[in-house]
Amino acid sequence: MPRYDDTIINNVIENSDIVAIISEHCVLSKKGNRYSGCCPFHSEKTPSFHVDPDKKLYHCFGCGKGGNVIGFIMEMENVDFKRAIEILADKAHITLPKQEMSKDEEERLRRRQKYLHINLDAARYYYSALRGKYGASGMEYFATKRKLSKEIMEKFRLGYSPLEGNFLIRNLKEKGYTETDLEKAGLIVKSQKGNYYDKFFGRVVFPIQDVNDNIVGFTARILDKDSSPAKYMNSPETEVFKKQDLVFGLNISKKSRRGYIVLVEGNMDVISLHQYGIDNVCATCGTALTINQAKLLRKYTSEIVLLYDSDSAGQEATFRAIPLLRDAGLNVKVLHVHDAKDPDEFINKFGVDEFEKLLLTARGYIEFEIDALSKKYDVNETSDRKKFIEKCLERIKEIKDEVDKDSYLTKLSDAARIDVSILQKKLSGAKDVKLTKKVEVKTETKQERSQASIKKELGEKQLVSILLNNDRVLFNKIKKYLVPENMETELLKTLLKDIYDTKEKDDNVDIASLLNHYEEPSMQHDIMNIYTIMKTADENKRRAAAEQVLKEMLKKDLEIKIQNINVKFKTASSAEQIEMGKELSELTKQLQLINKRKILEE
Repeated sequence: MPRYDDTIINNVIENSDIVAIISEHCVLSKKGNRYSGCCPFHSEKTPSFHVDPDKKLYHCFGCGKGGNVIGFIMEMENVDFKRAIEILADKAHITLPKQEMSKDEEERLRRRQKYLHINLDAARYYYSALRGKYGASGMEYFATKRKLSKEIMEKFRLGYSPLEGNFLIRNLKEKGYTETDLEKAGLIVKSQKGNYYDKFFGRVVFPIQDVNDNIVGFTARILDKDSSPAKYMNSPETEVFKKQDLVFGLNISKKSRRGYIVLVEGNMDVISLHQYGIDNVCATCGTALTINQAKLLRKYTSEIVLLYDSDSAGQEATFRAIPLLRDAGLNVKVLHVHDAKDPDEFINKFGVDEFEKLLLTARGYIEFEIDALSKKYDVNETSDRKKFIEKCLERIKEIKDEVDKDSYLTKLSDAARIDVSILQKKLSGAKDVKLTKKVEVKTETKQERSQASIKKELGEKQLVSILLNNDRVLFNKIKKYLVPENMETELLKTLLKDIYDTKEKDDNVDIASLLNHYEEPSMQHDIMNIYTIMKTADENKRRAAAEQVLKEMLKKDLEIKIQNINVKFKTASSAEQIEMGKELSELTKQLQLINKRKILEE
């Protein structure tokens, strides 16, 4: 779907009362022209959350979250940029223009809406059947065997399909659906005799909802183990049901304020844990984790705790899931239940307090993998230790993040009782000690470069903060030295280019409008943190900060030039060395005079 025009987006922001909207989620007190209160995104006793109604911005100095009113709705409701605009437009009574679609898109949307309506009506039927005269066995399973409350059954819309397999068909045909419609929706199947019957008859039914609460399909569980070879049965792939793209319970768990998501194997694990107030739990829909599911999870969290069953199959599933989650950009931790086969059994057996304690023992995936592999091989025996190291190195080669890779190597070094330089050599494919020494030198240089990079980034953020705060006096002076392509991070490169582009069109940089270019809440938070660096500084402090940062930048440039000449000097000819000497002398003189210069007055 196309993006709404910037004019429309700005109109929505302009007509949205940010104070009233945020007040729906926390108590705000007025202080001058601004408001403050306890942050709705994290627990705190002393208010550090501030709202500026004039600039239409919010920012928490405690957790660092901030942005405009669209960013707030995205973060609070866990919706995407487009949906946040629609929510705000509805609140402001603004009619958004209908976005143009091709005929194929319109037809696809029509079919999708049709199947969503069918699924919703089917879910309503199953829900009623569970509570009707034919639902006793289903209710016994949920309420007695699984100990689910009435409230949690309603929350997850649990239902039952009676053994009389034509009840659903009769009920939905009365609503105008044909048997062809129901078959394409995956709700009914045709017998060998040509008669249709409910696909899930005689089973308890779990509706599967997408992140927008639409019912897209169903999972059904048999009650009598001997009556069917399939314990669980899912909807087939349909226009709206794609198992590899769905995560059960994510529509609810995405709203959790725990800061991470627990991924389990089964639907009942999710429902049982939610009943006990563990509201950040979800599960894959009866399949091994897919890359699409990992990417979907990344939209709503930065950290995943894998809590699969304690059996060997659960451990293997954990191994398979880790690289997918890691490569999707998630921080992965692993947890296994003890004295129970799965989380549902654990919490029913030991209670919520023990489960909360269990959650605190989640460990990094690296520790899990090394520990699991060390149990397969005897590291005291030479051949086994070699296999153990090879298996671990296979995992390490898959890791793209250098920090994770170094951490894994260090922990492997401890577990295998072997020097980390040997592991580095083996990982790089080096064949001699000389190459190992080169690898070590490279590592040291990289660390030094990293420290310089961090310092440069902090300085750049100060300068960009001054630009964001519309300091007209300093803007053009700073612009002479700041080039987007030379910025230290991708965010700073993009942000600086946006600032320059905006300044060409308008005298002021409206940060609330600028934030609309960044549809990820995390990016809005980062920009707001940059914006606040120099927000409260007066003109003298901004000038002093800009002067200092620019001097450091010029110093660094001169030092790099001097270093490059020194490297080339040893192999240069006599004539070249004379010229280089003159250049070195001039650069050294410039370096010595840097502190005496007044950069902003030049």
